[in-house]
Amino acid sequence: MYSQCVQEKREIKEQMEAKIENGLDRTLNCWCGWIKHILSAEQKKSDFKPETEEMPTELSTQACAKVLKFVEQQAGKLNACLDGKNVGAVRLEFGIRFHRVILDHLQSFTYNSMGAMLVICDVNEYRRTAKAFTSGLVNSLFEMLHALCNLLVVVPENLKQIITGEQMAGLDRSTVMSFVQLRADFKTAKIAQQLK
Repeated sequence: MYSQCVQEKREIKEQMEAKIENGLDRTLNCWCGWIKHILSAEQKKSDFKPETEEMPTELSTQACAKVLKFVEQQAGKLNACLDGKNVGAVRLEFGIRFHRVILDHLQSFTYNSMGAMLVICDVNEYRRTAKAFTSGLVNSLFEMLHALCNLLVVVPENLKQIITGEQMAGLDRSTVMSFVQLRADFKTAKIAQQLK
């Protein structure tokens, strides 16, 4: 009888844990879906390809500010609702997914020199917010994203040196090249030929 109760208790506990895990996964998917929605609704193609070379007065785009506000609110909810190792594990997962959404979003634009400066400002803000996740992995993901965005502002003649440098050593060449191709001057400056 006792062993049957212990077995039943274990099964119920496993079922509850599976349901909680499923609920948290759905919550993170929902949050990332909302971040995508904010970015697609608020970010304009002209944000990163402005026609003037004047630096805007804000240090980040409106889309970035709205995303940061949302992410900070949700991170606060995580801290309030979870504890122990659970909060760290869910923050890590949210941070990784948040990074992926931002990376995918940034890869859908073309950047001129002023737009590259603006995206770096946005990524700096995302990076600042990511530090609140208190995860070395999430921090390094956003550091690497910042390094990739720096490729958008480097003069074409120095790209090869930067790409083969220490900061890009951990990245797959195809990832680096996909970011370099986002430059508005990629074809006109014949960057592909310079990087061979």
